[in-house]
Amino acid sequence: MDIYHFSVETGEYLGKRKADPDPLVEGRFLIPANAVTVAPPTAGPYEASVFAEGRWSLVPDYRGQTWFDQDGNAVEVANLGDPAGLGLLADKPAAPTQAPTGDALAADARDLSWRARVAGVDINGFRVKCDDGAIALINGMAALAQRDEARTFNFDARDGMVILTATDAIALATAVGEFVQSTFDRRAAVLSAIAVGSVSTTTEINDAFADVTDDWMPPSA
Repeated sequence: MDIYHFSVETGEYLGKRKADPDPLVEGRFLIPANAVTVAPPTAGPYEASVFAEGRWSLVPDYRGQTWFDQDGNAVEVANLGDPAGLGLLADKPAAPTQAPTGDALAADARDLSWRARVAGVDINGFRVKCDDGAIALINGMAALAQRDEARTFNFDARDGMVILTATDAIALATAVGEFVQSTFDRRAAVLSAIAVGSVSTTTEINDAFADVTDDWMPPSA
């Protein structure tokens, strides 16, 4: 006859062996403590067969594995049972996303304002870059145009060379000045919105500078 041993502490299945015959009664066998004649169920991965309250059952067994508490601290599982029942997590929880500070948002707004200006704007059908060097060249061209209204100018726009009259050159400088000022005006409006809390994410800042030539109304705080 086979007998099946279980742990006195945990009830988990320890193994089987043949029962010893009872030397006093023929045909009977000795069943020691913490052993039964009923075979345990076959345990799968992360399971243990446990004898309790007169019967076998399958119990989760993650002993030796590393789980995590709610704060992300590693915890080695030491006992039978489902660690989730103790509030543990199989995967380390992601660190909570920190909301950007006002200073970080303001720095992002300043950087985006600068990048929007440098990228330039479409004026009279061609793209004009507005970095510091380009602005200086355009203003110089406009100054020459004001002194000689009959002069024409070769202007290297981003999309190719164009020929401008003096009137065109002055109008171009004016349009560039208006655009550059719009980037600063938009920057001031966004910084003000950040200060009062109506703009609190980088997405809202990106939206604010999506097109600085359009009107923009900051969201409500």
